[in-house]
This record gives sequence, C-alpha cells and structure tokens, in this order.
Amino acid sequence: MSLHGNHMTLACFHGPNFRSKSWALFHLEEPNIAFWTEAQKIWEDGSKDDSTYIVQTLDFHLGHNTMVTKPCGALESPMATITKITRGRHENPPHGVATVKEWFDYVTAMRNKGDCGPMLWYL
Repeated sequence: MSLHGNHMTLACFHGPNFRSKSWALFHLEEPNIAFWTEAQKIWEDGSKDDSTYIVQTLDFHLGHNTMVTKPCGALESPMATITKITRGRHENPPHGVATVKEWFDYVTAMRNKGDCGPMLWYL
C-alpha cells in the first residue's frame, strides 16, 4: 500500500484519548508512505510442525524528488515542523457527535496565546 500527497498533518495526543490537554502536530510536506508485508512458511527440522515468518516494512519519505539539488544559497522551507499544542482551561473539545471538520478545526487551532507561542521544531 502506498500513500502520496502534497501536505499532511498528523495529531498525536498525550494521553488515552482525544480529550487530552496537550498534543503534537506534525506538519509534513510531500509525504510518501509505503507499507508492505511479506510472510514465509518455515518448516521445523525433523518435525511436521511449521511456523510463519512475517516481515512488515514501513518506508516514510518527505519530498517527491530527492535527486533535485537546490542552487547554492537557495532558501528552503522545512519539509516538516512539529508543534506542541496545549489547550487552555476553558477550551474544551467538541461535544457529542462532532463532525470531522469540527475536530480538525479544534486540533489544528493555534493556542498558547498567553505564552511566547507554541513550541515549534523544524526538520
């Protein structure tokens, strides 16, 4: 299975569910994800018993064409950023049976307005 895209945002919550007080947003540019499974039957020596050897592989790359080089001194935007989000005391998650859009808006809304801003890392 392969997934390709131009932009992806992945939210990882701190805690057992979506109602946690903090989470990380991974903003990924030009993601390319491939996953495959290979299974082989292995026969035990001197026995009629068999077992199965399974290998699962996940490849994850950013950038569609890694062979293209930028001119010397060219400014590049980061291929990924990680933002730590902490919700305020009065910012509650959507209630009941909220739509996917309502959850996406809640999760990706910038918070930490009283601080210096959200923590941001560039990759």
